[in-house]
Amino acid sequence: MPQHRHISAILLAGTIFLAGSPSASRTQELTEPSLKSFYDKARQIMTDDEARVFKSLPDEKSRAEFIQEFWAVRDPNPETPENEAQVEFEKRSRYAALWFGAHNPYKGRDPGGEIKNLAGLNEERGRVYVLLGKPDVIVFFDGMNETTSYDGSRSRLRFDQWGLEQWIYEKLYTHVIFRRSDGGAWIIDSFRSNFFDLLEWAKLNWLQADQPREVKAWFRFSAAYGPGGLQITLPVERVSTDDRFRVELRIQVGVYRDGVKVDQIQETKTIEQTRENLFDGKDLKFSIPYTPGPKGSYIFDIVIHDLKASSPSKYRVLVRRSF
Repeated sequence: MPQHRHISAILLAGTIFLAGSPSASRTQELTEPSLKSFYDKARQIMTDDEARVFKSLPDEKSRAEFIQEFWAVRDPNPETPENEAQVEFEKRSRYAALWFGAHNPYKGRDPGGEIKNLAGLNEERGRVYVLLGKPDVIVFFDGMNETTSYDGSRSRLRFDQWGLEQWIYEKLYTHVIFRRSDGGAWIIDSFRSNFFDLLEWAKLNWLQADQPREVKAWFRFSAAYGPGGLQITLPVERVSTDDRFRVELRIQVGVYRDGVKVDQIQETKTIEQTRENLFDGKDLKFSIPYTPGPKGSYIFDIVIHDLKASSPSKYRVLVRRSF
């Protein structure tokens, strides 16, 4: 066993809360059953920027549109009628609610129907399970002995007997150790260095265990508003190309003015590069033309998908600008 290092639950749980308090009226709107049900579960896979946008939307219509786009951007295969990411999310959420939580009433037994108690989703093991899915291997410790589950499954017979669990994601090249505290709550004890980057990545890119890629190689970009529109900068080491040194990107931009969505941009862009640019490590830059309408506070919600990558490679950036 590696030496354990206590990590506060805030490190994981804090990523889903907003850096600021919404107005009382907007907080109250989340008591609407459909919106509250969505947020209570989906916040587990929301990026911080998505949570900020969702909480800032002024009415139910805007939020319903947000929910539709929230799942569409995660759909691994838009050509099929079923959104596989949403289906898998529901399965993982149900499993987490049934198996995790300090005082879980289900203890792994599925009563059927709607699961009322979602405490298991808010435990750290539940959050990790929802984002990364079932581990390839789990090693359980009870203080004296260890038991290894080589397929990542759990047993109801020993539901409350473990004090330490090591989850190993072999093909994702990461692991995490959870420890049960004296009060019964499970917290993250130690982890591989890439673990939290992987969790953040999985919020937008629905990772499966058969997608072995290192986080450092995954697509990212930065954005700013400049003359004529949005200016995009791609670090060349984060971009995938084909054998002709072509970069292909699917671009989606939601434009919000004073909290209301006013425009949507969708396009596919191909960038021809030279071997010299790629090997010299130069940034790739391009613009997305856009002229704002009436004066106001604008948010540009930019999602770019690297289509040449061998596994899901989307990244999201918010740009704020007042005109």
